[in-house]
Amino acid sequence: MNEMIVRAARKFCVPGMLFLVCLSQTSIAQESNTDIDVADSGDIAAAEPAASSTSEEIDEIVVLGAHSLTLLRQEIIVAEDEFFDLYNELNDDDRFDIICETRRPIGTRIRVRECKAKFVRDAEVDAMQDALMMNDSPANVTAQPIRASKKDYRILEEKLKTLAVENPELQEALMDYDNISKKYAQEREKKFE
Repeated sequence: MNEMIVRAARKFCVPGMLFLVCLSQTSIAQESNTDIDVADSGDIAAAEPAASSTSEEIDEIVVLGAHSLTLLRQEIIVAEDEFFDLYNELNDDDRFDIICETRRPIGTRIRVRECKAKFVRDAEVDAMQDALMMNDSPANVTAQPIRASKKDYRILEEKLKTLAVENPELQEALMDYDNISKKYAQEREKKFE
C-alpha cells in the first residue's frame, strides 16, 4: 500500500504530498512497532502499551526556511488587492477605478492576472464591439494593443499620486506592496542565480 501512495505522489508531482507520505509512513512504522499487552479476558480497556515504547521519545521534525516564491507571489497579490481596494474607495471617479482579474488570453491555457483602469477596459470593449461589427476576428483585436487616451492615463497617475500623499493608509498599503515585491525579486534572484 505504501508503494501505491508513493507512485500516486510521483504521478501527480506534488511535493507536499511526498512530505505527507513520509510523515504517514513514519507514523505507521511507529504504530506497528508498538507492542500492546492485552489481558486474558480480552478487555480492550485493559490494554496498555509495552514499557519499552513509553520510555522512547517521539521524534519531531522542524522545518525552517524562507518563504517560497509561490507564497511571496500570493502575498504580492493580496497587497496589490488591498492597495487597489483602498484606492477605489478613495477615488471619486469610477472611470479611474482599477480592477484586477485573472483570465486566460485567447490561444493559451496559462492564466494571467491583469489590473486595469475602467477606462482602459471600456476602450477594449469598444474595440471588440467595433471588430465584431466589421466582421473582424476577436483574436485580431486582442492581439493589438488598445490605446486609451493619454489624457486619461495622466489623470489616473495624478489621482494615484495625490491620494497616496493625502492618505497615510493608502501610502502604507503602497509601501507594503513595494516591500513584498522587492523581497520577491531578491528571493527569485537568489534562487535562479
